[in-house]
Order: sequence, then C-alpha cells, then structure tokens
Amino acid sequence: MENKSISFFIINVRRLLVFDILFRLQENYTQLNPNILLHINSNLCTIVYIICFSFKGDGMIGDTNENKKILAHLYNDVSKEMFGVGTTLLKVSISGALVTIQAKHKRAARSTALEGEVPSLKMEVDFHLSLLYKRKLAEQLATHFHDPIEVVLRDYDAKTQWAFTNILFSTS
Repeated sequence: MENKSISFFIINVRRLLVFDILFRLQENYTQLNPNILLHINSNLCTIVYIICFSFKGDGMIGDTNENKKILAHLYNDVSKEMFGVGTTLLKVSISGALVTIQAKHKRAARSTALEGEVPSLKMEVDFHLSLLYKRKLAEQLATHFHDPIEVVLRDYDAKTQWAFTNILFSTS
C-alpha cells in the first residue's frame, strides 16, 4: 500500500512541476496578440495532457473525448472483425483506471439461425465468443495505451443484444 501511495505522490508532484513550468512560460507570452496567445494556450494544454497522462504505470487513463473515441473505435473494430457487424449504440465512460463500455450489438444472421435450431449450443458459442472478444480487445488496447491492463470483464445478454465491458488498467 505504501508503494502505491508513494508512486501516486511522485506522479502528482511531476504533474504540478509541469503545470508550474507551463504557467511560467505562459506568463512570458502575455504581451502577444490575443489570437497568438490563444493558440499557444491550446498547444500548452496539449503538452500538459501528453505529459500528465503518458507516464507508464500511472494506471490513469485520461477522461477525454479523444480516448473515448479510440476506445469506441477499437471496441467496434473488434466487433466487426469477429461478427461482421458493428454496434448500434456505444457509450464509453472513463473513471481513473476504469473504463466502462456499454454497447448494443446488431444481431448476426448466424446467431439467429443457431438460436432457432440448437439454443444450448448458441449459449455455449456466445460464451466462448465473449472470451475471444475480451482477448482480442485487450490485445488492441495494449497497442494503443501505455498502461498494462489488469482485467477485461464482459457480460453479454443474447436476448437483448446488450454488452457491458469493464476494463481495469493496472495501477502498479
């Protein structure tokens, strides 16, 4: 527990130092044209974001629209790869190291056919496809985010086509 507290403290000190440096840089540009200053502020915010959220082992994924878009695209790409169809509704929530994805999937024709013929086999196939989905999604996430993934949990309801996926990034 002490290691995590110390690590968290060090990361926050780094962030405060970065903000202090950027604030001092910004003070030097106050004499400039307001349009130029706005452009500089925008770039400084981008730099702060990159520095603050790119430390390996931080365990925090930034709650930004960009990260949500990346997560949504990765999730939908895995769905298209595995089932040939994407999602009809997709919502991504980020809270620290936890990402939650709510998705309404399209019904695949193969799934409907199997459900009518052998319902128990369809349930078993859904279970194994969910395991495969989690593995493929974790592989995709590992290529796009610095922090290792602690666990990917997914629950899929075949009747309603809703899936809820929780991704926990490692905080150690």
